[in-house]
Amino acid sequence: MKKNLLFLLIILISISDLHSQKIYIGKTIEFNHSLIDRLNNIVYVYGDSIYKKIYLDSFKAQSFPLKTDIEFDLKSFTPLMVDSTPFFIHSKGGIVYKHRADSIVRIDNSFNHLMQTYSNIFSYNSTIHRFGGYGFWSARNFITYFDNTSTYEWDIVNPENSQELPEESMSGIHILIDDELYVFNSTYNNPLNRLEYSFNEKLWKYNFIEKKWTYLGDTEFINTIPTTHNIVFDDKLIIFQYSKYIVVDLINNTVKEFEKTMKGQQVYHVLEPFFHNNRFYFFDIDNSGQLYFSFASENEILGKEINSKHFYTNSLKVKTWVLTIFILILSYFIYKTTISIYRKRNKILLIENGLKYKRKFIHLDSEALIILKLLLTTNTVNSADILKVVEKGQFSRAHNERLKFQKIEEINFQLKTLLGSDEELITSKKSDFDRRIRVYSINKKYFI
Repeated sequence: MKKNLLFLLIILISISDLHSQKIYIGKTIEFNHSLIDRLNNIVYVYGDSIYKKIYLDSFKAQSFPLKTDIEFDLKSFTPLMVDSTPFFIHSKGGIVYKHRADSIVRIDNSFNHLMQTYSNIFSYNSTIHRFGGYGFWSARNFITYFDNTSTYEWDIVNPENSQELPEESMSGIHILIDDELYVFNSTYNNPLNRLEYSFNEKLWKYNFIEKKWTYLGDTEFINTIPTTHNIVFDDKLIIFQYSKYIVVDLINNTVKEFEKTMKGQQVYHVLEPFFHNNRFYFFDIDNSGQLYFSFASENEILGKEINSKHFYTNSLKVKTWVLTIFILILSYFIYKTTISIYRKRNKILLIENGLKYKRKFIHLDSEALIILKLLLTTNTVNSADILKVVEKGQFSRAHNERLKFQKIEEINFQLKTLLGSDEELITSKKSDFDRRIRVYSINKKYFI
């Protein structure tokens, strides 16, 4: 009996834990937007006349009535949390609302200009910003911000230090990492046919500190299947698609594709999911259209990795590197050639009829030329080999020996005259192998 009660108690606890991982929100048709206050660990869910606060610490929800003016249409606005305060920015123009107490009130001094449809709306430095957006057959390629402290109007962010600017942009994907805004996968108008739209494969980065746009490269990623919301986690971006999840890591320049898990397939993307404190928070619906709020770990959302590759490549940088390497190699060869030419200019060149050094020339007879060639082609030359060059048959051996000595002295004199030096370039010594034999050598460092 006790065992049965214990088993029943375990089942009841398990069921209670299972239900505690989900919070009932209401019908899906009643709610349009969700926001997270990361500072206070609260998720806001908005409907036309009601909003809910989901307290993540206790994982409980509370409903509140919501007052709005007659001109406010929740579906036409993009929600944005700025310093724990919910704001609502018109998706096409400059109108801005703010959530105060139990009401959503208009705070701007702007108008609904309809010139920034499909713009990227984000918060930086406690200020609402938006980039790009379409209107009147063209799109913007600049950033604006809303002055929420004094004028309550929109103003321009001037990229003062940019050497290059992005193309017109709308419907792009963005992520803000520290002081840098990354924008990619946007669409632009053909300047020659404003009714024609094209995907922009370029990845751009704007640094708010440096006030500078930088082109990073081209991406192969084209998100042709539209999704409502993406998740930012650990400076990465999860892009939801119907069949898979795409994780873009801009810092490490990678893009990975993952299968959807069973829990990942339950995510209801009309309301924004969040990654907060190492958990994924998301909304899901049952078969009857009832809306729930739930959470999961990273592994419960991302399934098996399908593919991984570089997110972007910069062909200009590759060409620059190739050109730089080519210039370095060419410079090296030019340097080596120059050094070689310089060294040759300072050495003696043995030519067909004499010796050439810089701009000087000395004519040599055939015997001197033969002897120099022998000395320059080997380390040492036997005295007998030199004697064969100069000896005359009608003279005695002693006389021929004198002719040999005279020829060596004559060549040395010519070399000293050519170099303007007193050094004897041709010298003789006794052979290391046979002390009876005298050998001759020449200082080759002076010759090419």
